[in-house]
Amino acid sequence: MKYRARRAEEPATSELRERLDATALLVLPGFADRTVKGPAGEVVYPMGTGDLMKLVRERGASIDYADPEEQRVTVALYAAEYWVPIIVIVKDLLIGVEGALLADVIREWTLGGRPVDESGEHGEAPELPAESSDALLHVKIGAVDLSAGTIDWFEASGSRDDVLEGYREFRKR
Repeated sequence: MKYRARRAEEPATSELRERLDATALLVLPGFADRTVKGPAGEVVYPMGTGDLMKLVRERGASIDYADPEEQRVTVALYAAEYWVPIIVIVKDLLIGVEGALLADVIREWTLGGRPVDESGEHGEAPELPAESSDALLHVKIGAVDLSAGTIDWFEASGSRDDVLEGYREFRKR
């Protein structure tokens, strides 16, 4: 496979574990492969995060931001690359429907999939690069073991298909 991956395990905070009791997937601020700060130095979310979350919800899974709306800042990095927001999921759900759904949503999102808004119309197309086999995909997905209180991270950058194949392998662990 042609991608760069990093695996790491770290403690999960009690606040994070409590939040995951209420939602299947939780979006954390930040970028998978770099530190990006907003205009006032705040931690930010990648452009398109809301659209990706809507695609998850359209499929019936619950997903939420880690931060309240008034604290969220979105930043666009203009390159032929896709930055998936940092996502954590309960480890037991990772191997189930939610884990597979996340891979499908990421694939659709990188192919220009657009969520349906409240009026039933497709929302505006996110500012994403044109479909290209060489566009890089950056992901950071954490599987939280609620009983052990740890997060097992899968962080990868590479071609969409290779990174998603690596994610499928990560789900099997």
